[in-house]
Amino acid sequence: MISIYFNPHQSPSEAVAGGGPFSQVHNPGQPLVKSQQALEESFRNLHATWKESAEYYEGASVGDDAVKQAVAVASNDSLTSADSYSKVIAKALLKDDAQQDALSGRTRICMSKVFPVLSVVLGVVSFSVDAAGLLPLKITANALSQVVTLASGDHSSSVAVIEGLEELSDHQQFLNSVSTLNFELDNGTDSILVKAINLLAAITDYLRISIQLLQKHFVRRIWDQVTTDHVNTAMKSLQDARQKFDQAVHGVASATILRRENEGVTRKALYDMSPLTFKKTHDDVVRNRLDNSGKWLLEHPKFVKWLRGDILTLWCPGEGGAGKTVLTSVVVDHVDSYLMSQRETQPDKRVGLVYLYCRFQNEAEQSALQFIPAIIRQLAAQDSSTVSHVKKFNEKHSIQRATLDQYTSFLSELLDSFSAVYLMVDALDEFSKSEYEKKLFVQELLSLTCARTALRIFITSRPDHDTAKEFGGEKVDIAASETDIHAYTERVIKTNSVLKSWVGKRPELRTKMLETIPNKARKIFQLAKMQIDHLVTEETVEDVMDALDSLSSNVNDYYQKSIERIESMSSNRDQNIIKVMLKWVYYAKRPLKVDEMYHILAIKPGNNSATRLQRNVESNKELGLEIFIDRSAGLLTIREESQIVSVAHPTVQEYLETLEVTLFSTAEKEISERCLTYLFLDVFADGLCTLQEPFYYRLSEFPFVVYASTFWGDHLRGNPRENAALQDLALDFLKNEQVLSSSVQVRLSLEGALEATLALRREVPGIVVAAMFGLVLLVNRILEDGADIERRGGDGETALYQASLEGHEPVVKLLLEKGADINAQGANHNNALQAASTGGHLGIIRMLLDQGANVNAKGPSQSYDYFYCALHAASIAGHMAVVKMLLDNGADINALCSGRSSALSAASVRGHVGVVELLLQNKDPRVNVNLGALNEYYYDSLYSASTGGHEAIVRLLIENGADVNANHALQGASNIGHIGLVKLLLQNGADVHAQGGRNNNALQAAADGGHEAIVTILLEKGADVNAQGCMDKYFGNALQAACFSGNEAVVRLLLKNGAKVNARNEALDCMYVTALQTAAVFGNLVVMRPLLEEGAEVNADGGSDYNALWAAAIRGREDVVSLLLEWGATANWDEERWVSLWADPDRVNDATMELIKSYPRLGA
Repeated sequence: MISIYFNPHQSPSEAVAGGGPFSQVHNPGQPLVKSQQALEESFRNLHATWKESAEYYEGASVGDDAVKQAVAVASNDSLTSADSYSKVIAKALLKDDAQQDALSGRTRICMSKVFPVLSVVLGVVSFSVDAAGLLPLKITANALSQVVTLASGDHSSSVAVIEGLEELSDHQQFLNSVSTLNFELDNGTDSILVKAINLLAAITDYLRISIQLLQKHFVRRIWDQVTTDHVNTAMKSLQDARQKFDQAVHGVASATILRRENEGVTRKALYDMSPLTFKKTHDDVVRNRLDNSGKWLLEHPKFVKWLRGDILTLWCPGEGGAGKTVLTSVVVDHVDSYLMSQRETQPDKRVGLVYLYCRFQNEAEQSALQFIPAIIRQLAAQDSSTVSHVKKFNEKHSIQRATLDQYTSFLSELLDSFSAVYLMVDALDEFSKSEYEKKLFVQELLSLTCARTALRIFITSRPDHDTAKEFGGEKVDIAASETDIHAYTERVIKTNSVLKSWVGKRPELRTKMLETIPNKARKIFQLAKMQIDHLVTEETVEDVMDALDSLSSNVNDYYQKSIERIESMSSNRDQNIIKVMLKWVYYAKRPLKVDEMYHILAIKPGNNSATRLQRNVESNKELGLEIFIDRSAGLLTIREESQIVSVAHPTVQEYLETLEVTLFSTAEKEISERCLTYLFLDVFADGLCTLQEPFYYRLSEFPFVVYASTFWGDHLRGNPRENAALQDLALDFLKNEQVLSSSVQVRLSLEGALEATLALRREVPGIVVAAMFGLVLLVNRILEDGADIERRGGDGETALYQASLEGHEPVVKLLLEKGADINAQGANHNNALQAASTGGHLGIIRMLLDQGANVNAKGPSQSYDYFYCALHAASIAGHMAVVKMLLDNGADINALCSGRSSALSAASVRGHVGVVELLLQNKDPRVNVNLGALNEYYYDSLYSASTGGHEAIVRLLIENGADVNANHALQGASNIGHIGLVKLLLQNGADVHAQGGRNNNALQAAADGGHEAIVTILLEKGADVNAQGCMDKYFGNALQAACFSGNEAVVRLLLKNGAKVNARNEALDCMYVTALQTAAVFGNLVVMRPLLEEGAEVNADGGSDYNALWAAAIRGREDVVSLLLEWGATANWDEERWVSLWADPDRVNDATMELIKSYPRLGA
């Protein structure tokens, strides 16, 4: 439990007798050393007293065996260790008579109170039964027994002794806290160790004096001088030591809880920003990396320049299999080490490391809108000061997800706070099959590098990847060096049992392999690997020697041989399993984990028994997937860290594409059949769950249900051949509302809608689900069976709406032919035209307009959605062609939709320059650039563009007559920290004094964002540093806003420029009245000191949180409470509010309460 032990090189008697240090701790401070010395002295004295009185003592005692047994029992369960230990000791003291039974019971109670202190100081819970600490334990147990026995006699001193024993606290709660919180005291300060040792010394002193008092009738000499006064003094020392120990214990526990809470908040903030992390991928690569891999690149002059910052972008192209990913991992680790040394030598220099691994299997997770937040997450994780800003950003966009431009703007601001950030992007060519997505991501990265030397980018890709070339910079071609391949071949020869055996018989084989393979591998690692794998399949050494002469240098030749080996397997079971795995890995819509693959292999089409499936799973697990991975002849692998089953190399995926019409001709049919069979398992027959526990049971016991529910329809739609039996199975599934609703609930839970599905049995019409997946044949059959074409799902969506949203043109055509209501309103995007406009589905939009869709239809006024009309939806999504088509068909360019904002405002907030230009160019009617109403999400176009950080659009709008003071654009630019925009708006007449709006004024907005440079600009332009006005119902002035953001530099800047440190805001209906109170509420200790130094009234009251001390106390902020008390904060003891606080221990933790009570207070 704690790293204080007896010296293991001493016997217990030597330890107690003074033959060296009584206890050991690494690097103890002076107070701890003194406490240890005092404890040694105390135990020596108790030992001497106990030995001297033992000859006159007739009661029971415990021996070594009893103590060993007690320690062993206690070690088994730290939660009940004190009780367990004391029971064993008490049992050892038992005699036949009733009096001894009572005495042992009293001893047990006392021992249960002493033992936790012994366990802290001696570490006995973690000791083995042979530990050197047995003698102190034995002495303590026997001394307690002796005191209890003697005190039970007819002595006048008995009352005082027993009262002293009753004063001893039970510290078992402390042990429980240690076990529950799992914190290590030896990582904390020496303070708690000192207090624990002092308490144990006080206990031993008390026992010694009690024995002397109670035995002085038998042992004369100096003991005659011991009186009850000595016992009382020892008891007082014991009480003081116990109180200090308790306070220290509660302080550590509270601090640990607070730290864990803060860590939890940090983890949540980072996860809310982005769930993507690349560490497992990186660790997988590193695990299989050769020592000294990539050394040539690290020594390359261009790489050295890039690392120093002389080159901002380094592009390293290489053929498939050349080892690009391994080199990226080498660069990541090298840069990490380099930055660690930078932080040590220049601790004030903020440097960051970010790495992204692109994988074609992960395409669903790879887009600019997902990778930019992932970059933010990695940067924020390296700098705790940014987490609060991430949390605030998340909260700001909790209702409607931030746009790509907002993420990029936030990242830009974050980058500006670092002196250097190294970004590694591996396999950019595998980022996405969509050229648009690739270019969008590259453009975002390029925008971040403009006029910024802090960002240094390292990229790998195939040589023909044009997008990567856009970065410019320098280029270093990647090819595995012959030295690297030589080292790889050498390692395989040493570790592969077959090759090792052959080389042992024919040493010349090693020489020939080391000469041939590096030469014929063409500097491609994957080719070298496949060549060696091929050689291992040969039957004799002679065959290997011959094969070396005819080694192919085309990797596909080896993949073809792998397929041939699989096809020729004698075991049909093994062959079928490997083929199933290959099909699933190739066609899967996302990477599959090992647990999912076990379930996939266990599915038997036509059998819906969950029990049977689980038996099959267990049978598969007994065999293990690894055996089939090994027999896949180098085609498949399991990524160890992520537990993902995947192709062994991207070139395998490329080869498998050639087998789509042969080996994989029925793959989509088989996959969709297995998905539907799984969803028909009898465990799902009861429908959706109304409680979380059974729902999560389904997910844990049947992990493949998530994939099957999400993608079964995609695989069915991808089946090139119509299969009557499969169509019938799918139709049965869509008609079975129980299993269908169970599947839909799983899918919705991934979108964060689980609570809604638990609370309400949502409508799940089969026709809507079929339309969502684009299953035109099934939609037709459902309609032929008499289904209502207008039947709606739980969110009000119709089949036409769902097909339009997903872009399934054949289904839309069918539904319109069957008479679907083209203007039906409902669901998130209101109607079919708006849904299609959101997705940018031009063909469907044309079809809907030709069939008479109302181009200006708006959603119902009570709708909570943000896209009320088609033009607005297309504008905010940036679909220029759709915007033009809608305008050409009569869309109202000045319609106020989505919280009363215009299409121009929608395009502006998302930064779609092309759409903004298109709208501004419209002649009849002209767009109103100042149109828009103040509301929570969008103001007018200029404010929208400003708060999004889109300088080019702001210029366009101003050039086209936008009023810079209409709706507080300066506030928006100031709050996000965009210096260029702030200067642009000021140059065009923005009023630095303008009041109102979400942030009240520009200075408050800048202070709230923590932007020192912008605060400086605004003050230089004459902004009133003490302008009052409530912001978001929390803060009344810039100083308060800065105290909320916790930016010390901004606080000091405002104070330097005349901010009134004690300005009050009662009249403004603000929650927090003073700057000090605001800082205390949010625990921003760093800004409290300058406030206090500037004369902040520490006891100023007002507002819902009464005063700063109260605000900090009820939030458990002990560090803030301590600082305020040091500066003279006082609690009004008799005031009703404080009285209620003392009476409610749940509101303030004990440590905070004791801390407050330990300082002078009013009304005491």
